[in-house]
Amino acid sequence: MTVNSSTSAAGSARRIIAALFVAALFLGLAAPLPARAAEVSLVDTMQIAVSLEGTSTTVMTMTIAVPDSVTLPATLHFDLPGGYNIMSQGEFDSSPAQPSADTKAVKGETDAAAAMTAYSVTLTKSRRFFCAAIMPVSIYSASAMGSGGVPLAAYSIRAATDIKLLRIGIAPPAADMVGAGGSSLKTFDAGNGVSLYGQEFNDLKKGDTKSVQVAFASKQQAQQGKDAAKQSNAKSGFFTQPIVWVAGAVLIIVVVILIWVLLRQRRSALPSDEGDEGDESNEDDFDVDEDDGTDDEDIAAASDS
Repeated sequence: MTVNSSTSAAGSARRIIAALFVAALFLGLAAPLPARAAEVSLVDTMQIAVSLEGTSTTVMTMTIAVPDSVTLPATLHFDLPGGYNIMSQGEFDSSPAQPSADTKAVKGETDAAAAMTAYSVTLTKSRRFFCAAIMPVSIYSASAMGSGGVPLAAYSIRAATDIKLLRIGIAPPAADMVGAGGSSLKTFDAGNGVSLYGQEFNDLKKGDTKSVQVAFASKQQAQQGKDAAKQSNAKSGFFTQPIVWVAGAVLIIVVVILIWVLLRQRRSALPSDEGDEGDESNEDDFDVDEDDGTDDEDIAAASDS
């Protein structure tokens, strides 16, 4: 009896374990597989802000927004210039200050020739991503512009995907400075009375590289430069207009034609004038000869008498 009871209990235990295993396997196969992350091939906007912290540390913040049509989860690719290390990052809906997920980007390969490092991040909660990175080197350097030189900052980025709008803004190294960089330079309001200076680029293709250079000067120096440019334009502005050059060229042509016509008329009139003058001179000579002859006859008659 004892032996039979033990054998029966062991068989029941084996059947129960087998049943649990089959049930676990069935549930595992029946459970839905996690959705595969799609690759983001187009970015709506990428905004980059660069500033100086202290005297030798460059801080960069980047926000990326993908189209609302992208289904999550989605894997986003982006590049960072070499030398920057990410300090904080995450997904957000409306403000990076209120992240929706503490999502981390995965560092990829570094392209030494392009000085760019590839990153990828899988978005699961939101369609916006931010990251803040620092580099222990200042991108603000003294240039050869001006007698004493002014700070010049440069930043380059490569598009890892197609980008509809890329905006790059660089903050002045000091509060009393403003930026200058030609007609394409734009000023962006960063809030709290801070202005960024840079450029906007539209419809970038994957692999495109864009660079921004901004020279900074004090507000007083910038105003002096504007005043000097206005004075220079006021002095030479009229004579540099295309219409003035065209009018001047036409006037010169007209004057040349008039001079040519007058010379032609003068040359055609010269032969008749010279002939008339020759005839008059001959008549004068003849009159003189006649007078001289009469005087000789009178003198001879007087001598005979």
